[in-house]
Amino acid sequence: MTPEIKKMIAAKAAEVQQIKSDLENVTYLDDFNNEAASNSLTEIDNLLDDVIVILEQFED
Repeated sequence: MTPEIKKMIAAKAAEVQQIKSDLENVTYLDDFNNEAASNSLTEIDNLLDDVIVILEQFED
């Protein structure tokens, strides 16, 4: 894998990690007690976990 592709993957992995971190810090959903929104957030969080794992495999 070329160094340019490695840099792109590392940058995307960092972006995804930041989005995941931002989602974990969202607390307003609790205020509304909206189960559907909370479930969607959980699904997004799980998806981002998967994306991070996949991207990390290509970083080396």
